Amino acid sequence: MTNSTLISEMIFIVCNKKGGAGKSTAANQFIAPFLAENLEESGKKVKLIEIDDNNNSRSAYAESKLTDSVLIADAGKELEKICLKEFSMAGRGYPIIFDIGVGYFEQALETLSNVLLDERVVYVVPAKQSPDDAINSKTTIEKIIQYNPSAKVVLICSDAMSDYGQEDDLREEFGILFGKYINTRTNKFMRTIFDSFSIPENFVSIKKSSLFIEAGVTFLTTIYEAGEIGKTIHKGDGVRHPLELEIDSIREKISAERAKDKPNQKTIDALSAEIEVCRTKLVFYKKCAKYSTAHLSPIFRDFAKIIDRLFPRS
Repeated sequence: MTNSTLISEMIFIVCNKKGGAGKSTAANQFIAPFLAENLEESGKKVKLIEIDDNNNSRSAYAESKLTDSVLIADAGKELEKICLKEFSMAGRGYPIIFDIGVGYFEQALETLSNVLLDERVVYVVPAKQSPDDAINSKTTIEKIIQYNPSAKVVLICSDAMSDYGQEDDLREEFGILFGKYINTRTNKFMRTIFDSFSIPENFVSIKKSSLFIEAGVTFLTTIYEAGEIGKTIHKGDGVRHPLELEIDSIREKISAERAKDKPNQKTIDALSAEIEVCRTKLVFYKKCAKYSTAHLSPIFRDFAKIIDRLFPRS
């Protein structure tokens, strides 16, 4: 992992001019867990500021314990006040994530630029595979560089089908970003998104999974946090998970009901439904643990290397 003191002072601006590029997923499901893991020893939370009129992603992560969150739904002049307050807190000891909605993209960039061209800022641009996504990602980076020519930019390949470590497959899948395709006008390969702006090739990928939706819709949390719970199940230490104990308790209630002279079938059915809910939770937590180990942990290591390259230690 990277320098925790540096991490505690960093500011991540997650933005893209196109909706649905994976900004909130990147902010909540990737960057916040990465930062929380790096700040684990200090026990400090991450501050996440969502600037959006149309999408309150915090409602989808209401049970997440990783961030202290603020939603700015009608930013206007308040945006600059909040930015001034947060940026001026020297030695604040916690990192900040700005999740910027499409409607506030240029205002936020201008405000953040006017407040402070801070060397601790990393601009995170999520991108998907389609031509429209590529165009909007390029436009986004172009605008960032206009406001901050020395901006530190990291690209996140969202909803990747390729598995971790399959870099050749990833470059093929996101070919329009990595210069795989041929420009028939010039009869040459297209430039990569990094060559277009003469910026370092800093990128990570987030593996596509239905668990992202399930985590937010059903459990109101992140895959990372659910995975941490999943890692405690069946550890082989003889300690049973609370959900397993709850299933045992419900089974005892069912047995007691069935032992009655006139058992109530509705009661039995309701208790059986509770068992099914507990089992579904256990399966979900274990799936998240598997995903987290296979995909998040190695990508966190790659992201830490990128941060170290962006902020070399003196």
